[in-house]
Amino acid sequence: WYQRRVMGFRNSAAHQAKMLSSRLFARSLSNGKGLLKPASVAMQPASAPDSPSATHVASSPAPSNLNIYAAKSTMELWRSLLVFHLCTNRWLVKNSESLLKRSEAIFGKTLTYGVVKATFFQHFCAGENSKEVLSTVKRLQAAKIGAIFDYAAEAAVDDVKSVHVSTHNPELEYDRNTELSLDSINTASHNPGCFTAIKLTALADPVLLQKLSRAQMHMTSKFSLFDTNKDNRVSEKEFLVGLNETGCNVSASENARLFGSLKPVDGQLDWIQWNSYININNLHVQQPTSMLTRALGMSVTAEEQQQLVRLMNRLNALAAEASKKNVRIMVDAEQTYLQPAIDSCTLDLQSRYNMEEPVIYNTYQCYLKGTESRVKSDLERAKRQGFQFSAKVVRGAYMVEERRKAVEFRYEDPIHNTISDTHDAYNRTVDYILQHISRAALCVASHNEHSVGFATSKMEEYGIAPDSSSVVFGQLLGMCDYITYALSNNNYKAYKYVPYGPVDEVIPYLLRRAQENSDIFGAVG
Repeated sequence: WYQRRVMGFRNSAAHQAKMLSSRLFARSLSNGKGLLKPASVAMQPASAPDSPSATHVASSPAPSNLNIYAAKSTMELWRSLLVFHLCTNRWLVKNSESLLKRSEAIFGKTLTYGVVKATFFQHFCAGENSKEVLSTVKRLQAAKIGAIFDYAAEAAVDDVKSVHVSTHNPELEYDRNTELSLDSINTASHNPGCFTAIKLTALADPVLLQKLSRAQMHMTSKFSLFDTNKDNRVSEKEFLVGLNETGCNVSASENARLFGSLKPVDGQLDWIQWNSYININNLHVQQPTSMLTRALGMSVTAEEQQQLVRLMNRLNALAAEASKKNVRIMVDAEQTYLQPAIDSCTLDLQSRYNMEEPVIYNTYQCYLKGTESRVKSDLERAKRQGFQFSAKVVRGAYMVEERRKAVEFRYEDPIHNTISDTHDAYNRTVDYILQHISRAALCVASHNEHSVGFATSKMEEYGIAPDSSSVVFGQLLGMCDYITYALSNNNYKAYKYVPYGPVDEVIPYLLRRAQENSDIFGAVG
């Protein structure tokens, strides 16, 4: 029975790869507008006939050597089959965290983590340190697939008031994580074209990031208060009135100096200009905008300012090393109550290190209702300040938590109402960036073959070569190999997110993979 299931798994996966390659990169377009029809046939069994919309591309050549699963051992296939079946059990996925804790209490951590390592960890992670990752990277490179190194240890921030770190001095832990990220950059530098990924919750206290996020949102909201005539601009006169109304009583000459420090255009500030200079990155520096930041935002203590300084020092050390060694950094997105601070820090890095090449990538989660407007404003900000906008576009990985918190704290759900809305928002975001690719860099990070097909068809429509360094595609290790290999075999820049780290420290990552992607896991890779 197991042999039949393994062989069926192998044949089904190989068929998916072949069919996707035929459909995904066909040069014939189905509706005359440059869009490929959703490739539903790729998910059909081998015996199923092609859908009518797919018949016109049936003759497109498929890669001749897509032995993706044939190269895996029988044991690896058994493990994959087991993991995918477990992930389709919704009850198991929903209760995975509590079951894991119960197992630790009954059987101990050694046995519990041993089972996790032999199953989920070995399927979705490449090792416990950067050296163990190299064998996986070499295997990927042999198939012309790049690697995104991701030290996947992260703080458990579900309850941001009780963050767990492994030392009594959390700053020492953040310094250790910085060194690990530097090691990841060094390892990536020996493998040309590779990325490394970082999380800000591994480099700073999430409590600090949450407070800074609130401060950033507070400062952003002040724009509408200052814009008294509601023309989406703030004049010098409106600026003076707004400062006085917020309790910052200044003279006309002092107001002129402060207003000028924000570099108004034609004597006015728009929303993008406002956010470019009045933000949390100015809290710790001695310049006119820092006074405005403190006056308009939420107060922070001297210790919190020092924490922010240490965070920016860590980020600058990583960015400088990556720039020196020609490695690109992807800053992962996190929960919405932390994201404004993450965005502000990332844009600050981009303005410093993306002047010539895309070194720093920000991550945009398209299941959030406000993502499209953020992408447009950030791209415009990059244009004005002369740096390259670089984005990784994902659907999102915190839906369960985000919706639970929206209900718990009675605020509007930040996530799109339907999955269809999310799909549409994702495709519109990808399309918008591709239209501006001359001054942007994009990572299409998706396990959805429809979105991948949409991106490749748009690349063709806009005259973007498949092997353009400005557009890359990414999937997680252990997921959707048939998409990754099909992209690679058709000369697109394909990457695998390669997580690694000690088993006990990557548990939050593994739990999130199961909780947020159980439907994808059920699609057999």
